[in-house]
Amino acid sequence: MSQIDKDYVQQESDKMNASDLDKALSNEGKITEKSKRWEKYKDQIKLLFEMLRDYKKGNYKNTPWRSVAGITFALLYILNPLDLVPDVIPFIGVLDDLSVFTVTLNLIGKDFDNYKLWRKGGLED
Repeated sequence: MSQIDKDYVQQESDKMNASDLDKALSNEGKITEKSKRWEKYKDQIKLLFEMLRDYKKGNYKNTPWRSVAGITFALLYILNPLDLVPDVIPFIGVLDDLSVFTVTLNLIGKDFDNYKLWRKGGLED
């Protein structure tokens, strides 16, 4: 089994493309529903979807593709019930989803912070 760490997330993110971005956006409801018990990350998930939409529409261009791909990978990973640890396995099945999500947040931290500033009107695009 692969180890969920920075290298794993970056390698998998490198496989993402524009159609994966579309798939993540079109499955926002399912992903949000699946992660609804992640109270700590609820607002971040919502904002990540907004970030992807703003990127795709061209409203916000300061996000590098690598961060977009990382967000896309993390969201699609949450959606996939048969990832490294299947979600049907109690607790551990969700733990790997959370691990991928938190590693991704750490990797995109500066870009995510810049996006939040931009949304508040404090950063030029």
